[in-house]
Amino acid sequence: MIVATCPRRIFIIGSDIFDSVGDSYRRSLDKYYDVAIFDPFQVIEFNKENRSKWNEALILFSRVALGDPFALVGTRLQKAIRRFEPDIVLTTALESLAPHWISKIRTDFPRAKLLGVFSDHIANFERGYFFLSEYDALFFKDRYIVEKLRGKLGWKHVFYLPQACDPEIHHPIPMTKADMEVFGCDITLAGNVYSYRAAQLAPLIGRDMRIWGNGVPRWLDHPIQQHCVPRYVAGKDKCRAMLAAKIVINSNHYAEINGTNKRTFEVASIGAFQLTDTPALADVFIPDVEIATFTTQSDMVGKIDYYLQRPELRAKMAKSACDRAHREHTYAHRWTAKMAAIGYAVPLDFPVQREKVTHHAE
Repeated sequence: MIVATCPRRIFIIGSDIFDSVGDSYRRSLDKYYDVAIFDPFQVIEFNKENRSKWNEALILFSRVALGDPFALVGTRLQKAIRRFEPDIVLTTALESLAPHWISKIRTDFPRAKLLGVFSDHIANFERGYFFLSEYDALFFKDRYIVEKLRGKLGWKHVFYLPQACDPEIHHPIPMTKADMEVFGCDITLAGNVYSYRAAQLAPLIGRDMRIWGNGVPRWLDHPIQQHCVPRYVAGKDKCRAMLAAKIVINSNHYAEINGTNKRTFEVASIGAFQLTDTPALADVFIPDVEIATFTTQSDMVGKIDYYLQRPELRAKMAKSACDRAHREHTYAHRWTAKMAAIGYAVPLDFPVQREKVTHHAE
């Protein structure tokens, strides 16, 4: 049942780095709600564009020496929440936020709804703090996780809800000659390079391929390095990098069991053509009509060769995927679905009302 009133004050706990999940929720909500975001990963204040290794080191120290990843920021977090007096607390760092912090929030604001969103695969549960925390609702992008928690724990407050795109920063943009000189290639992807990905992409070594990200780990000795560009792309640079390539490879981590990764929605929203092995693509796009798919490594290579020869088909598919992403898969759509799951309405001027939601929390 949806109540007539709706919450107005939303407190987000999670990374506020540009183009992160927390940042995108803030951007989608702050025109319609009172929104505050607290980044527990920023122990020392640095420019958000240039996070220091000191923050990572301090989080690691806090985790090992103090037994709590956010021990060094917990007091600031509690003060910030008390000052803000939220109606809803949304955390995108539920794997790292210790249960006692959730208990403190619930004690201070017993009527506030506490929501958690997990935007990664199951291998990154880390300490799994959310298993012992009193959330009102938890949202996962992988059906396997939801089915496991409902079956093994008897939980009724867990929901399957796919990820989303941020149309303010993920959208088609005009490409210049200079953009093509910097970003142009046959094949591209953006993301971390790890052993499984290096092995998966090995047949593409020597091709016109660029991998954008923070660089290769020092311990990874693999020829895939020759294709890695140590440049993190976000915002317009991500749009340029995706649009300048003929094919965006969206390869999923092996722990992606029955979900769809965030990159699927971003690339679609940007208007680039992608080839992916995401397991739950059919839940959100039409496979091989809007987004091309591959299964095995040899299938990946064969599909690349096939689509490289068909620019008009690539453009048609990319346009269809882009239209659907903006029409059905924005953070505003996901927010309305979350509110419906906990029995709340959204403001009357919110861009996505419940009747426009095609993917409800299940």
